[in-house]
Amino acid sequence: MIALAAIGGTGASRDRPAVPMLRGPHVRVETRLQPMARTIARRVERLRGLRFDRPPRVVVMGEDRLAKVGRSLARRAQRLERMHPVRLGARRRLERASVALDQLAGLLPPESGFGPDTRPTGLDRIGGAFDYPRNRIIVVPTIIGTRVQLEYTLAHEFTHALESQHFNLRLGTLTHPSEAASARRAVVEGSATLVQDLYQHRYLHDDVPLGERIDGARSLIGSNPEPYAINAQAVFDYVDGAEFMLHLYRRAGGWDLVNRALQSPPPDSTQILHPNLWPGTARQVPVRLGIASRLRSGWHRIGGGPAGEERALVILLAGALGSEAETGASGWRGGRFAVWQPRSSRRQCTGPGCVTGDVGVVAFRWRHRDDASQFRLAVPAYTTLGLFAQVLSRRAWKLSDGYVALGTAPRGSALAFAPHRHLADWLATRSARSASAYDVQSERRGPTRARQG
Repeated sequence: MIALAAIGGTGASRDRPAVPMLRGPHVRVETRLQPMARTIARRVERLRGLRFDRPPRVVVMGEDRLAKVGRSLARRAQRLERMHPVRLGARRRLERASVALDQLAGLLPPESGFGPDTRPTGLDRIGGAFDYPRNRIIVVPTIIGTRVQLEYTLAHEFTHALESQHFNLRLGTLTHPSEAASARRAVVEGSATLVQDLYQHRYLHDDVPLGERIDGARSLIGSNPEPYAINAQAVFDYVDGAEFMLHLYRRAGGWDLVNRALQSPPPDSTQILHPNLWPGTARQVPVRLGIASRLRSGWHRIGGGPAGEERALVILLAGALGSEAETGASGWRGGRFAVWQPRSSRRQCTGPGCVTGDVGVVAFRWRHRDDASQFRLAVPAYTTLGLFAQVLSRRAWKLSDGYVALGTAPRGSALAFAPHRHLADWLATRSARSASAYDVQSERRGPTRARQG
């Protein structure tokens, strides 16, 4: 894993960098960069109120070599994980199921792969990265368009390097597909983005208010030519994460709460999206789908896991307006998703709309009845505008390769994707009821591990 400044690039490669000091052989460019790097490192120390134990060195790489470094770090992390095969197997199943659900939900194209060599990473559009095992900052000259961009990219990466020396950021596990890892990644990237914007304001004479500059990155990230789910993840990391850290910075009048969040990050995405909830004692409730018996005979479970508020929000944002999606996803109390494949051999796919026969279900538990109603009201915009689905009823839609159904209950909602309408209807209805019928007595006894399926 490389800690990335994903919004530091312009989105277009160049044969020659626009910044004169980045032109020429890499060794010469690195020599020119050292005085600037030392200045930026000192400024980041002052902004952050921390000191480097070992200042990182700055190196220059091309985009292809940077991508190879990213794959090398991913393989390094995998080698370490193989020491815990049970944990590694569970993570891989969760990752595979998460990608498969995004594909069923129209958030990722069918050809999205798994692993460091095939999965989109955004490495082709960034201007800088922090290579934490070697304690070095990597600059990609062909992506840097101006001296200002060079400075704030370095400020972002120096923040990663500085904070990694003072806090246990667990950078090697930031790409794990779990809800906790996603929230931790947003904290790490949010802090670096906040310092980057403070640097721009203080040293680069940027008069745009911090909140406006952070929120303005939503449209910038959204314009990247990446699949929707990849851009949505970047928005959560660099925009929602930065807004969360800015809220803590202002609430404490300094870095105390930011430091606390880096030491003990929120456990789920809800607290990132609603900073007033952190720190707090409220925890998600365990949610069951309750559909394993129906699928046990003819289907093989790929995997599944918790579904946070951010997943609900991303699904709705694929078609609904921002305010409508935020209202529809708010009130989250818990969630779960799972994906199945048919046990029989799957026929060859010949195009992006081919039928795979996969089944995916995602269900959410809400705090109040009105929260379930708000989610229900936002779903039609997602299905018709996001999926271009044909309306069959108020709670069922026809896709090019199957069906999607909405299940509702007093405090539960579910979306089911299936190759047959009656199956989608049954799965959605059953999952919504199961999510709604949470046992209040078990909540009073304390959080318990949710049963699968």
